[in-house]
Amino acid sequence: MAQWDALVDAALGELASRSLLRATRPIALALPAAPPETFPGPGPWDRAAVEIRLDRATLRQWLAEGGEASGQEEELGEKLILFSGNDYMGLSSHPAVREAASKV
Repeated sequence: MAQWDALVDAALGELASRSLLRATRPIALALPAAPPETFPGPGPWDRAAVEIRLDRATLRQWLAEGGEASGQEEELGEKLILFSGNDYMGLSSHPAVREAASKV
């Protein structure tokens, strides 16, 4: 490390002897505080990505598998909102997710 320090000192001395060494002050502009980014919810353009059409047989099968079959499936339409397209973690059956989905 001493060799590097000697090399830098020599270079700085050479620049100073030629009046090429300048001192500058760092400039730091304060950036305005950005508001935190939040998700306001799905927009109209997002609906196509989560709305699905489902035949009644598949709907009955899904409800039976989830333990939700109640005999009132006929009241449900064929157009549903899909809250869990990729359920690799099994979150579609989590009580908190189901509660949030029921509020939509």
